[in-house]
Amino acid sequence: MPPRRRGRSRGLFQESGGQNEDQSIAPSHTLESSGEEEAAAPPAPVERMDVVIARFQRMSPPIFNGDESSEDADSWLHSVIHLFDRAQYDDDLRLRLVTLLLRKSAERWWRGTSSTLLETGVGLLGTLSNRSSGRSMSWR
Repeated sequence: MPPRRRGRSRGLFQESGGQNEDQSIAPSHTLESSGEEEAAAPPAPVERMDVVIARFQRMSPPIFNGDESSEDADSWLHSVIHLFDRAQYDDDLRLRLVTLLLRKSAERWWRGTSSTLLETGVGLLGTLSNRSSGRSMSWR
């Protein structure tokens, strides 16, 4: 007996009655024993990074050179966090995007720091939250 088709446009097949047991079956979105046709909700699609970057750049985020005063640096950080909060980006995406805003000495600092953190296996967010000043640098 030929395989029965599950879903017209998906091209997913399910073998019937034990025939062709050695063939692998393409994974489907059906639940195994409940008899339901589809799982409740598919995961949300992940946007391509170039689309995310383009959208972020349209928000006109401020650039950080690393030679600003501490007040200017603090103001820059708050404005960037505000943009991230507005866009509802998670911490991983925030870290990827904020590095695009670093220039000159700030970019050099980031390259050195990130390579050191990768070599030592220390997580960045844990490092920033354990600063000696006692002030947490969490994105939220």
